[in-house]
Amino acid sequence: SAPDSTILPHEIKNKMKSAGYTSMAVSLALEGLARKAMIEHFQDSDWHGNPFSAFRLTSKGIDWLMENQDRFRMRIDEPILTQETSAPISDDDIPF
Repeated sequence: SAPDSTILPHEIKNKMKSAGYTSMAVSLALEGLARKAMIEHFQDSDWHGNPFSAFRLTSKGIDWLMENQDRFRMRIDEPILTQETSAPISDDDIPF
């Protein structure tokens, strides 16, 4: 989705729960991001004037994502790099 798009709280909860996170983890993650001013919670209304609650990235959140693109898996077929696999091999890593 576009950086300026919005997402409904229940969509976030459903997506995170399907990824294995608990409701508490969702709540803590959203509160943490809001306190860091990475996302904002706001009220809007649909075409019929019905109010709803949503989240969106702030410019600070977009800036962080842009600066940390290398931390994200951008393609489905990319292997997930862990700290263990992404670190360069040093002399200390050689067992002899």
